[in-house]
Amino acid sequence: MLLLLSGCVKLPEEYLIQERDILFQSLPKNPVVVAIEGVTESDFSHCGIVVKREDDWHVLEATGPVKETPLLD
Repeated sequence: MLLLLSGCVKLPEEYLIQERDILFQSLPKNPVVVAIEGVTESDFSHCGIVVKREDDWHVLEATGPVKETPLLD
């Protein structure tokens, strides 16, 4: 599944989380974000892959170092 997100993560109620889903997000504007969005002609500048660790969902992403970020707070 492919899910496009904007701003903070608020998932649609009908979204059923699955491992290996790819999430796209628009990050706050900075020179790198503007360059990525300009070159790709997209509103999205960042993506991550959904992974499950025990009972918690995370997004594997590269924001500096590669890390796992909790999907939901």
